[in-house]
Amino acid sequence: MTALTDVLAAFPADVTVTCPSHADGTVQVAFTGDPASRIGYYTAWCDTCHEGISSGRAGAPEGMPIIALRDSIEGDPDIIPDDVRLLPPDPYLGDDAEEHTF
Repeated sequence: MTALTDVLAAFPADVTVTCPSHADGTVQVAFTGDPASRIGYYTAWCDTCHEGISSGRAGAPEGMPIIALRDSIEGDPDIIPDDVRLLPPDPYLGDDAEEHTF
């Protein structure tokens, strides 16, 4: 979750965080939730390998765009690609037995 934490700590400023799994792309973040309460969850993924994570229940800071839960049912490939593969929670031991901390 370090990559997600780094992106959120910099918000609203843009920050470039390299993919922690393969160092082959940049971490992207989207928030899905209820626009009224601003409660939902984050999805963070690499724009190259499409590996990512999903947070538990979280709040969105003011100014963060929200994908409404109702809209997320249909999906929006312009925001979160359909082929994002969510990894298990940290620590994740990949196929090569290296620890990956997305």
